Amino acid sequence: RDVFALASSVALISGIVILTLAPETLPPARRARRVDWARANALSAIGRLGSSPATLGSSVAFLLFWLGLNGLQVNMYNYAGYRFGWEPSQAVGLQAGSGVVLAFANVLGPRLLAPLI
Repeated sequence: RDVFALASSVALISGIVILTLAPETLPPARRARRVDWARANALSAIGRLGSSPATLGSSVAFLLFWLGLNGLQVNMYNYAGYRFGWEPSQAVGLQAGSGVVLAFANVLGPRLLAPLI
């Protein structure tokens, strides 16, 4: 419980610092006078993802990537324990290695693939 209280306190203090000390970075000319709640609706934003094949395709690809990544993270320890008899302390290296590979793929993938598209 103490850890959650500490994390909540840090989040609250961070929010207060951001709201009081961080300056507004958007120039006054680009600021909206009023919020258009019809455009701020999250469900309409999801609907706009399907407005073009590029946004729909990239959204579906990201969703599938995200589902696969979370499935990998959830099942990695169970699979390593079942298949190889590893303890969770041994499987953590495999999990860290897969995270490094994914980080490099996210950095290098767009740079290498963008010229081909």
